[in-house]
Amino acid sequence: MIEIYDPEQNVEVCVLTHETSPCLELLAPHDEKSPINNMLKKSGASPYHVCYQVEDIEKQIVHFRKEGFLQISMPKVSNAFSSHLVCFMIKKDIGLIELMQIK
Repeated sequence: MIEIYDPEQNVEVCVLTHETSPCLELLAPHDEKSPINNMLKKSGASPYHVCYQVEDIEKQIVHFRKEGFLQISMPKVSNAFSSHLVCFMIKKDIGLIELMQIK
């Protein structure tokens, strides 16, 4: 289990891992100014997105764009996941996905 504060998102992060299961990232607002407060008021505590590990994030961004996804963030270093590059994409009727570059 990893617990950190992500100042960029103003959230507390807890990452749960298991040898044979996908990891699970839990977020909690750090304070009343945290951007996830509105999401929690609207949807409650629920799954928010799925993260896919990829070897080449730029190549996968192109692939998902061809599939109709809209890129909503540029690749940036993740505070919670060993400084891997991450970006977010969204598609109507599918929702939000995160791409994480693992090399």
